[in-house]
Amino acid sequence: MFYTIDIPAPLFSELNKNSQINQFFGKVYVGECMRLISDYYESNTLNNQEGWQEYYKEVQGFAGLTVVFEELKSRLPNIEEQQIKKYIWHRVIGQTWNGYQKELIVVKELNAAFPDAYFKKTTFNIDHDYCIDAEMFYNKTLMLGLQIKPESYKAMGSPYQLRAKEAHRAKNERYKQEYAPYVYVYYGKEGIVDKEQLYNQIDLFLHYTNS
Repeated sequence: MFYTIDIPAPLFSELNKNSQINQFFGKVYVGECMRLISDYYESNTLNNQEGWQEYYKEVQGFAGLTVVFEELKSRLPNIEEQQIKKYIWHRVIGQTWNGYQKELIVVKELNAAFPDAYFKKTTFNIDHDYCIDAEMFYNKTLMLGLQIKPESYKAMGSPYQLRAKEAHRAKNERYKQEYAPYVYVYYGKEGIVDKEQLYNQIDLFLHYTNS
């Protein structure tokens, strides 16, 4: 089950590209969201949205979200306060949950497609340091890192987004130097996109291993 956006999608997209407000979604204000949800999954057997929200409240607290609201309200005078609140909630709570869930779905799909290999979600530290969301193992040997992104990632082109992409790639390249090659995996509403091309890439890695 995924969170849905409670404000118009064009407005959500517009706000995501606003460089004046992106600074307020860093760990200083909202915490390290990916660490929080990783820890939540590792510490709970029954994982659901209500549990995630309660965990965030207990560990991080909502005070930071209030600060973010006040900062955004002063910078977005033409947007209704309720829409700002919904935007903050979805970007912090909803997107963190949705992104993690979709990564788990991709990992599950890959494990079904390649039963001879084993794909698993990375630890927070690997994700944080190298922007690698999952890894493929063959006979317990690390073969491949995977960066899992929504299909919309390809079209991201604002200056802020392009800088973020460059930072991701730099971390990916360090992973390649220190651990293994990597590939990007994109997903849409129907699951993995460009599936044939991706599966061919993975087959090549497996063939290389067995040769």
